[in-house]
Amino acid sequence: MIPRSGACAPWISVPEVQALPKVKTRGEAVIEKGELEDVQLEDLCAESATAASDILYELSGCIFPGECGPVTVRPVSRPTDIDTRSWASLSPVGWISTQGLASAYGSYNPAVLARYGSLEPPTIELPYAVTGIVQVKIDGEVIPADEYELRDFKSLVRIRPSSSTVPVARYGWPTSQIMDLADTEPGTFSITYMFGVPPPAAGKLAAKKLAEYLIMPQLGDATHYPQRIRSISRQGVSAMVTDVLDLLKQGMLGIYECDLFINSVNPNRNARQAAVWSPDLGRPGRRTERPSLS
Repeated sequence: MIPRSGACAPWISVPEVQALPKVKTRGEAVIEKGELEDVQLEDLCAESATAASDILYELSGCIFPGECGPVTVRPVSRPTDIDTRSWASLSPVGWISTQGLASAYGSYNPAVLARYGSLEPPTIELPYAVTGIVQVKIDGEVIPADEYELRDFKSLVRIRPSSSTVPVARYGWPTSQIMDLADTEPGTFSITYMFGVPPPAAGKLAAKKLAEYLIMPQLGDATHYPQRIRSISRQGVSAMVTDVLDLLKQGMLGIYECDLFINSVNPNRNARQAAVWSPDLGRPGRRTERPSLS
């Protein structure tokens, strides 16, 4: 799988680009003249929508990737309330460790599954702003959606619908798994989810405006200039413009709607969002899949 660059999904759709007044008028004209076919116009609109989204995504500090995924991770649970490995009892032959059994949420299991006790329902911390859980599997079995819930857009909590409910495929979340087997096999655990942050209304408006500027020259409109133009002589086809390098060095495009959006969400021109990471936390391996287009 090729690593993602740019936004996960375009901020605007092809119909939204086609509905822009100038694009609609010019598009109908070139189609009527036979210069383009409908499908070619759609391709140009799609290309402009994607390019505009990618440019604004980068200039706004990579804050709004849109809807991303599905992503599949293979984590393990690490309850930390209590460590039962330190529990032991005194017998005539000395101290005997109780590692053979371990407490778990709602039951107890052999130590090969868990050696920890937990006062709270089992929780898996996911590494992104999760927007939805697609599927959870344990031992190759799909876990019903009423046996877990997503909290704070990142914490997946195992729950029991009622006190009499017998959970599918174990209590809690597995504390170990066989990583070299597919998640359809016994002894495995996987979570598939969607993540990402959608752009705000100002971002979508900026994307429409930028897409318009990108597509109009491809439709043969040589009079569609950005607002950085200082003066123009149409008959002489000459124009005086602000130096584009000066604008780009400042992280600006010379388009009012775009620059207003960029200045509002990324005034310091950060290339990426700040993040804090600790080697104690680790990170679950993940498997990415493209959604089916059929």
